[in-house]
Amino acid sequence: MAELLIDVGNTKSKLALSQDGRLISDVLLADHETTVSQALELARSGGARCCLVSSVAEGGGELVGSLNGRGVRTSLLSVDMRLPFAIDYATPYTLGTDRVAGVAGVVAQFGVRDALIIDAGTAITYDFLSADGVFRGGAISPGIGMRFRALHAFTAKLPLCGPADFTDSIVGRDTRSAIASGVMAGVLAEARHFISSFRKDYPDSIVVFTGGDYENFDLTAKIGIFARPNLVLEGLAHLAHLNL
Repeated sequence: MAELLIDVGNTKSKLALSQDGRLISDVLLADHETTVSQALELARSGGARCCLVSSVAEGGGELVGSLNGRGVRTSLLSVDMRLPFAIDYATPYTLGTDRVAGVAGVVAQFGVRDALIIDAGTAITYDFLSADGVFRGGAISPGIGMRFRALHAFTAKLPLCGPADFTDSIVGRDTRSAIASGVMAGVLAEARHFISSFRKDYPDSIVVFTGGDYENFDLTAKIGIFARPNLVLEGLAHLAHLNL
């Protein structure tokens, strides 16, 4: 029996089907306004009668209610479900379910081991899994788009720029390239700092990048650094298999 998976982010939703803990369909993108209709269509086409949702946006409960009311038995991911790791976090009920699913995705794809998960989305999260199967916590910082928008919104004259304005040179020759250099070089330096600090304590660890902005990090060619753009959905597939 196939399961429907929905990863509701801050700006978009991702949808897919899974079976036996593995994704079995292409990943679909949906606006929040069309998530229910696209989810129902995907569930019908794939024969899915149950669904697992991870949501970091408002309205996750409404989505669950809408799908349940239309015949798809739907659950919202929570830390009270069966997880393939323990959680050592002071406030587990404030832990974003996308972070929970991302760690589950690493366990599903790489096994239980020392791992740093970097999810580059609206915010950038850094999550730490240890080889004894414990989620140790992590860090949250502003995402790439948020940094560009902040420079534009909180100054009088700086234009709104983006990653396309970055010339790979740290020395910007005009205002747009200077802004892009500051944001992109800063983000890369931040990621390198977390990786190097983590590997001092866990030298055999892996690093897994995911999220909508993961391609802006030029680090995945290095040994032990992997790109899994659909890691949260892969984790939801594993969790659906354990719980549904």
